[in-house]
Amino acid sequence: MKNSKNRFEIRSLHLVNALSITLPVLDKLQIFNSKELKFYLDKLDSFIKYIEAQAVGPLIMKTSLLRVDNNTQFVAEYIQQIDKLIYNTSTPYNYYELMDIPECIYTNYHGQASKLMYSYCETKNLIKEEGKAIVGEIYTVFIANDSQQDTISIDLYIPTKD
Repeated sequence: MKNSKNRFEIRSLHLVNALSITLPVLDKLQIFNSKELKFYLDKLDSFIKYIEAQAVGPLIMKTSLLRVDNNTQFVAEYIQQIDKLIYNTSTPYNYYELMDIPECIYTNYHGQASKLMYSYCETKNLIKEEGKAIVGEIYTVFIANDSQQDTISIDLYIPTKD
């Protein structure tokens, strides 16, 4: 997805001590809504401080599609790796000691934040053209965001099969 040109690699995504917060079902416009995002990220950040941990690495969003009566909605989970092992969480938080997502199509995008959804669709279409099927959630790793310039940098991991 780099500058509207796609390049694919096969990579695995490995996460350790991943703490997440599950969002309610959203429509595609809400998923990148800054107010919605800030609310849930603040909750996740507060919980990380409450358990006396530190965030490690970039924020990750795991999304999957839910189709209900010809209406596409998203199920989203924001994931942050932390610097310590924890044993108990409660709703809406989840904890994964190890997440291993093998054989993903990997691509990156750097460009206008407002065109990010278009790039997702373009990437999914190219995956289909390659004769592959998406098998699972899509993982978006937020590398950089410059709201002043309306630019964003992400890494995208999409599990696929032939």
